[in-house]
Amino acid sequence: ELLSRAYNLTQITKTIQQGRLMVVKLLLGGLVVLGLAYAIALIRVALARGQLRPGLESIALGAVTNFFDTLGIGSYAPTTAWLKLRKMVPDSFIPVILNAGHGLPTIVQALIFIKLVQVDPMLLAFCPPRWPERLSARRSSCVCRFVSFRPSLAWRC
Repeated sequence: ELLSRAYNLTQITKTIQQGRLMVVKLLLGGLVVLGLAYAIALIRVALARGQLRPGLESIALGAVTNFFDTLGIGSYAPTTAWLKLRKMVPDSFIPVILNAGHGLPTIVQALIFIKLVQVDPMLLAFCPPRWPERLSARRSSCVCRFVSFRPSLAWRC
């Protein structure tokens, strides 16, 4: 009977691990689809405007700031500082440029880190870095507290 229970526990553990792997695969697949759709839309707009080839300065700026983003420094602040310093675009264009320019690299970074860094898949699935704006930050943090199994903190929701 003891061997039977150990076998059942092994089967349960395998099933849980397979479920977690499925969550990661679904998340990675969704990011790939989202990234491809975004890339296609971005290329269409760039072709329509005749701006398909970025300049050398823009490529270097993107490479450096996205490297900073990987280190945890962020990419928006250095990009904004450089754009303002060089007076490359009007200030009203900066938010759109940041979102368009750093969207695809952020998706690539997410794909790499989700694949390489071991994180609980349920936390990945239910705690995205940014919820839609219609949801408050308070709700987002409550969901993350619940998913990360810290119910003692959930009472503040």
